Amino acid sequence: MGEPEPPMTPGAWTIPSQVLTEFYDDSAVLLDTETLEYLELDDTAAAMWRAISSTETAEAALDQLLALYEAPRDVVAADLQRLADWLVEAGYLMAAGAPSATEIPRPTAPSNTGDGGAGSAPPADLRDAYIELLMRSLCGVTQASLPIPTAQQPLAHLGHRAHGTDLPPHAMTMIGLQRMRNIRDLVATVLAEDIPGDLMECGVWRGGATIFMRGLLRAYGVQERSVWVADSFVGLPSTKTDEFPLDQEWTPMTGALAVPLETVRRNFAVFDLLDEQVKFLPGWFADTLPGAPIEQIAVLRLDGDLQESTWSALEALYDRVAPGGFVIIDDYVFESCRQAVEDFRLERGIDDPIQHADWTGVWWRKGA
Repeated sequence: MGEPEPPMTPGAWTIPSQVLTEFYDDSAVLLDTETLEYLELDDTAAAMWRAISSTETAEAALDQLLALYEAPRDVVAADLQRLADWLVEAGYLMAAGAPSATEIPRPTAPSNTGDGGAGSAPPADLRDAYIELLMRSLCGVTQASLPIPTAQQPLAHLGHRAHGTDLPPHAMTMIGLQRMRNIRDLVATVLAEDIPGDLMECGVWRGGATIFMRGLLRAYGVQERSVWVADSFVGLPSTKTDEFPLDQEWTPMTGALAVPLETVRRNFAVFDLLDEQVKFLPGWFADTLPGAPIEQIAVLRLDGDLQESTWSALEALYDRVAPGGFVIIDDYVFESCRQAVEDFRLERGIDDPIQHADWTGVWWRKGA
């Protein structure tokens, strides 16, 4: 009679650095911050993932699960192994010793070198790490930026937060990682190609996108460009539906999304990015933008939602966008914004192709 087989123990794994986790009461969400794909795990799978992520060995993970479930060891081990195999195949887990995935290539801007002063850029690897951390922090998808939930303010869904499909209770921006990457890539392009002009956003909410713009200039050691922060700081304007009929749907939201100027300034200061390169333009776009002291714009980002706000910003600022510069429209999914963009492009004869950043953000590059 042969020896009995030893109890089954699953293999060992490691969690890729780009995978973030958020646990909820009876579930969990795993987010791949590179691909922005995410998985929702039910209560049992979430318990298994918690065991995997909170222990050093597969044996310890199995012991943790055996303390929770009254089931034979070999049954729990087999279930754990099946989940792990599925997660490995999906890219959320790696077998121990497996090579890390290749990082997605990113555009590069010139690296200013100097004596280490304020205008010097850090080495490229440190620069990219800072940019990535700043971007995730502003979007509210780093582990450190995820707050303790309360009954009044439950945690945002990590996957929805990454895609910018929610109204986050804590994050500095609504726009999600893909649209933040769009800002990163276009700013890197204008720096690499020496396209002249400042960076600007019209409609800033808590300031996240403009904080990111200022952080990009800091990361690349750029001192001669400014970041313009244009907003009413008292919420959405009253609608003029006789002139802009598509703004009718926004009428009930007059005053919504208000974030005071001092709060936005404080948000810049939290990230040590409030300085003389940040310029604030408080007031309604139709009043402040035509006479704004901005000579040239390299990247113009519009996030005004309304037909009137989008039209006013384009009319006042488009001629100041440098040839080769970029125009980003955040709210293209809304008919009010989209119609203003289409009408303006038609009136001006603009045929530069519109590119999609994600489900709502678009951009185009201004031709000569």
